[in-house]
Amino acid sequence: MRSPNLQRSSGSKEIWPFNCSVPHVSEAALRALESARGDAESRGDIMLVQAPGRVNLIGEHTDYNGGHALPMATGYAIGVAARRRVGAHHRALSLNYQEETSVLPGGGPEATPHGRWSAYVAGMLQEMERAGRRLRPLSLHICGDIPSGAGLSSSAALCVATGMVVDAIASGCSTPVGMALRAQRVEHEWAKVRCGIMDPLACLLARPGHALLLDCGRLKWHHVPVKLGEVEFVLIDSGVRRKLGATGYNERRQECADALRCLQQSRPKLRHLCDASESDLPDLGGGMHWMRAAHVVRENVRVLAAARALEKCEWEVLGRLMVQSHRSLRDLYQVSCPELDCLVDAALEVPGVLGARMTGGGFGGCTINLVASSAVERLCIEVAERYREVFGCEARTMVLGASLQAGRVAPIPGESFHDLPHGS
Repeated sequence: MRSPNLQRSSGSKEIWPFNCSVPHVSEAALRALESARGDAESRGDIMLVQAPGRVNLIGEHTDYNGGHALPMATGYAIGVAARRRVGAHHRALSLNYQEETSVLPGGGPEATPHGRWSAYVAGMLQEMERAGRRLRPLSLHICGDIPSGAGLSSSAALCVATGMVVDAIASGCSTPVGMALRAQRVEHEWAKVRCGIMDPLACLLARPGHALLLDCGRLKWHHVPVKLGEVEFVLIDSGVRRKLGATGYNERRQECADALRCLQQSRPKLRHLCDASESDLPDLGGGMHWMRAAHVVRENVRVLAAARALEKCEWEVLGRLMVQSHRSLRDLYQVSCPELDCLVDAALEVPGVLGARMTGGGFGGCTINLVASSAVERLCIEVAERYREVFGCEARTMVLGASLQAGRVAPIPGESFHDLPHGS
């Protein structure tokens, strides 16, 4: 089932969000800027960019199966401030971890620990070099307020912010798809997570006040207005942290690939699992492959229905689809966990809660809740009490307010970056 209204421009006419300053600057970007200003080892202009995290309203594990997803940006972001430095290496400083790393141009993933923040930075620098962005050594100051390991795409935001700052310094002309594909390769090769394309595309393309309907198989998208007022989206963080490379994420991806190969025996032209239909599922018999495919095929249909409901402000319809999504992720795809199930169940017992589901890759992280505005306070109190009673720990609640946009904040005057050598 395909959406008829997805489109994107192409070539030199493609709209790139970095060509103008972002409308709102994140606190994380400002902290990165302040740190860069105090760097005694660097000089010249400071180039400052930001990339927001994303929350996926619905459409989990569909992206790497060629299907649809419906993410939106959050008000949390990664900021990267860059200046030229003297020396043979790029130097990256994480303000969050109070750590720094040196990156040798052209170094491979075997030189950097998998899964650490430095792996994403080193990987993205190498990907930008491969794309022709050859630079003298840079000093990168990095700060973020996206909760790490919470399923809000902190790693994707770090990758694309690093890529954006290099592209801006080198006067590059990357497209959103090109940048997202580089970020995806970093996840695959450096972090060993076989993720899909949704996260970096969402970080790059999401607009304030809109959700992003993505067709990940055809790399097309459509911005869906989000007209809240009587309802709110509320994130609840379980506090359960996971590294997807150490969970069953890669295993689920392989199971879907195996299911697709089974279906291709009778439908050889089937390119993606999400291109299958409900009538194809009996060909898988029963068991695990059927379960994985059933979730993916049905979730893909739910995303398109959810986008229509969101556009029409049909909140009860959207809420029901969210609940169906969670139950499918719990029972068929098996990527939920007791903590997430508790948060969802507790939320659905609160009057005024229309929908709740886990969001992100699973095995921990957050739930996303659709709540009547009048019920937000009660939701936060009652779910926190229930979670504390069952697990003895706190669940952090976050009302999704104004979202941020990826892009260049501004070059801070000094020596011009344009005397740096760069590729085409």
